[in-house]
Amino acid sequence: MERYQSGKPIDFIIPLIDEQGEKFAATSVDVELFDESETSIHTDTLTPEVDAETVTATVDETLATITNGMNSEVRRLKVYLKSADTTIERDMYFMLEKTHAIVPTENSFVTYLESLRLMPEFPTFVAMNSATEDMRKSALIAAHRNIGMLEIADGAFKNADGEAFELRMAKAIGQRSSLPLTTLQT
Repeated sequence: MERYQSGKPIDFIIPLIDEQGEKFAATSVDVELFDESETSIHTDTLTPEVDAETVTATVDETLATITNGMNSEVRRLKVYLKSADTTIERDMYFMLEKTHAIVPTENSFVTYLESLRLMPEFPTFVAMNSATEDMRKSALIAAHRNIGMLEIADGAFKNADGEAFELRMAKAIGQRSSLPLTTLQT
C-alpha cells in the first residue's frame, strides 16, 4: 500500500488497461474516494484523451487530510474505466500519515530513533534489522496497538522474589519508563 503525507495533494496515474493488461479504450473514468469508514467523500469524472494510456486523478490537499483523529488513515479510490459497452472496476488503497507518524505514548512505546538505538540489543530480529524505515514504523505502531489490547490477569507477574506485582501499563507508558522485563517470571 502506498503511503502519502497528510495534507498534501496526491496524483494517481491510472493505467487504461483491462484485467489481462491489454489497452482499454476508455471514454470516461469515474473515480470515487472513500474514507476509512467506507463513506464516499468525493466523486469525479475524467475524460481521457484519444489513445491515452493513462489518466491522472488528483486528490487535493483537503481530501488527502487525516480526519479520524489518529496519526494515519487508510483511503480507497474506486476507479471505473468505462467504454461504450464495458465497465472495469478497480480499487486503489493508500494510507495518509502525519509527518511524524511515530508518537510515543500515543502510538508507540519509543521514538523511531530510540528503536534504532535498541536494535543492536536484538540481533535475532532479522526482519526488523533488514526492514525499510516505513516497515519499522509500521511494526512499532502495530506492537503498541497489539500490546495495548492485551488483557492481563491480576497477579500474573512475579518479581525476582516470587511476589506478585500489578502491571500498570498505562502509568509506565505515560511516564515513558521501562517495565522491569528482566524480573518477569513465566
